[in-house]
Amino acid sequence: MPILRNHYRFTLRYTLFGVAFGFGFPIFSWIIDAMVFNELPFTFRSLVYIHQINPLHYIIDTAPFFLGLHFGYAGRKQDDIACINEDLETQVLDRTADLKEAIQKLEAFSQALEEKVDQRTEALTEANRVKDKMLSIISHDLRSPLTSLSGTLYLIQQGVLQEEERNMLLSRVAVDVHYTNELLENLLSWASSKDAGYRPEKFYLLHSVNNIVALFSSLAKNKQIRIHNFIKEDHAVLADQNMVSLVFRNLISNALKFTQQGGEVRVHSERADKGIRISVRDTGIGIHSDKIEQLFNADQSKVSTRGTADEKGSGIGLLLCKEFIEKHNSTITVTSIPGKGSEFSFDLPVDRVE
Repeated sequence: MPILRNHYRFTLRYTLFGVAFGFGFPIFSWIIDAMVFNELPFTFRSLVYIHQINPLHYIIDTAPFFLGLHFGYAGRKQDDIACINEDLETQVLDRTADLKEAIQKLEAFSQALEEKVDQRTEALTEANRVKDKMLSIISHDLRSPLTSLSGTLYLIQQGVLQEEERNMLLSRVAVDVHYTNELLENLLSWASSKDAGYRPEKFYLLHSVNNIVALFSSLAKNKQIRIHNFIKEDHAVLADQNMVSLVFRNLISNALKFTQQGGEVRVHSERADKGIRISVRDTGIGIHSDKIEQLFNADQSKVSTRGTADEKGSGIGLLLCKEFIEKHNSTITVTSIPGKGSEFSFDLPVDRVE
């Protein structure tokens, strides 16, 4: 219900008009009686005399009062209507402003929703590309080493191979088995990460890296490559240990793959603004600057580069490294000089409890 404001424009105007109009009745009656009694002068005593002769004049004299009262009442109603109209206009303006604000919010929400849809569409497109890459790897890269292993075992069982030939084939099969194991580990880690998600916990980096170095000790020995673990003993992080282990495993594996015999692979850690900065350096063949951007590209047509001992690769390892490091709100940076080596670096958050 609108609150009426105290406007009296119409009330005062109508009252004055009613009073002025009402004065016409007694004046007109006085003039008529004065004309009837034309011998009377138009004085106050004559008016008193006329009222004495005709008492009806007393009633006629109240006309200005009653007419003013009734006209004033009508004016008050007009003022009330004016107040109601003003309140309605104010409410219409307020509702219009609220409606405009609601429309703006709706447009902003619609735009934000469209952006989210675009982001989800882009993410789904990228996921499909990665899925296609996975299927391509499973259908081709897994079948090839298994076929080679099956053929080698068949020849050994038949006893048709000389010792030198058998040793050469077994060496090649060992490389294929290592590649297949690495590929399966990456695929399983990628699949489990989709189900388990990101699970940070406190752990010390040195222990994890020592386990990875021990895993590659025989491979490093065969290529006569030295692995140096310079991770500081007191460097603990708050991260997903399984994801970080996979990153270390892939980066060290790649470093060994692209380092010649007699080379070195070094793993370092140091304090940084965002936590602990970790780097994996090698003295290998390096990467040309125009190919660095392609390292983390999920394009299915990308062909993995062979290692210094003709080791194969699927190209999926670095994709997983990129995805897992991004889950820790960080990125992998690559610096490389062809012929001198490469360095892969990333940051991990520290344990705030320390």
